[in-house]
Amino acid sequence: MRHCRHLLIALIAVLAVVLSLAPVTEAQSVAKTQFVQAKKRYDKGDYQDALTLFQYAWEQSHSPNARLYIARCFQKLGNVKAAYDEFRGALNDAAGMAASDKKYVATRDAAAAELALMETQIGRLMVVLDDSVPGAKVTINGDSFPAVSLGSIVTVLPGPQHLVASAEGKQDVVRDVNVGGGKLVSVALWFEHVSDCPPPPPPPPPTEATGGGMSTLQLIGAISLGVGVAGLGVGAATGAAARAKFGSLEQTCGDLRCTDPEYADVVDSGKTFELVSYISLGAGGGLALLGGALLLFGGDDDAATEGARLIPLPGGGLLSYGAAF
Repeated sequence: MRHCRHLLIALIAVLAVVLSLAPVTEAQSVAKTQFVQAKKRYDKGDYQDALTLFQYAWEQSHSPNARLYIARCFQKLGNVKAAYDEFRGALNDAAGMAASDKKYVATRDAAAAELALMETQIGRLMVVLDDSVPGAKVTINGDSFPAVSLGSIVTVLPGPQHLVASAEGKQDVVRDVNVGGGKLVSVALWFEHVSDCPPPPPPPPPTEATGGGMSTLQLIGAISLGVGVAGLGVGAATGAAARAKFGSLEQTCGDLRCTDPEYADVVDSGKTFELVSYISLGAGGGLALLGGALLLFGGDDDAATEGARLIPLPGGGLLSYGAAF
C-alpha cells in the first residue's frame, strides 16, 4: 500500500513537470515554424512579409536570431534607424545568452559587424529635460519624443533636428541642432523660471565727497610753501658757507684787505655763496608767504578762475599763477 502511494506521488510530479513545460515547448515550436517560413520569404526577397513573420517569431521566443533578421529586413527596406536599433538589440541579447549557449556567439558577432558598418549612417542624440516642471513634453521633428528616452542616448538620422519642449503655463523652449553621422549631440531643454523673491533694491546714488581733499589753489600753495622752505634752507646754508670763507680771510689778513693773488679763489667763492644766499633767502621767503596764503584762502575751486603759465628766463624760467575772484 505504501509503495503504491509513493508511485502515485511520483507520477503526479512527473505530470506536473510535463504540463508546465508543454506551453513553452508549443510556443517554441510555433516560433521555430514561423522563423523557417520567414527565412524562406527573406531569401526570396519578400522582406516585408518576412519582417512580419520574424517579428511574430521573436514575440514567441525572444530569440536573438529572430531579432537579427528583423534588423536585416529593416535594412533591406531602407529603414536605417530601425535597422540600427534592432542590430543593437540583437547584439545585447546574444551577448547575454552566449555565455551559457555558444550557438549565440555567431549571432553576437554578426550583429556587431553590421553595427560597425552602419556607424556613419546614424547620429546620436541625448535630450535632457527640465524635471522641475511637471507634465513637460518634448517633440523631435514634430514627433513625440518618448519620455523614457530622456537623459539617454537615442539614434537619429543624420541632419537637422527640431526640438520643442512644452508645458502648461510655460513658454515653449525650442532648439535646432544638427547631428552628423557617427556624432553624439547633447541638448538641454530648460524652461525660464521667474523667481518668487523680489529683486534687490537698486544701489544708492553716489554722493559727492565734501571737505575730503585740497582745492587747486591749496595744492599750488602747498607746493609753493615747500619750495619756499627749501629755498630758505639753501639760503641759510650758502650764507653760512660765505661767512666761513670771509672768516678765514680775516684770520689771515686781519683788518686789512687781502690783495695776495693766492687768496683770490677764496674771495670769489665767498662772494658767490653770499649772492646765492641772498637770492635763495629772498625767493624762498616769497614762495613761503605765497604758499601760506593760498593754503589759507584758496579752499574753493569754484570761487576763482585760475591760470598757470611758464615764463622762460635766461638760464631758467618762472612759473606764474594767476587767479581772478
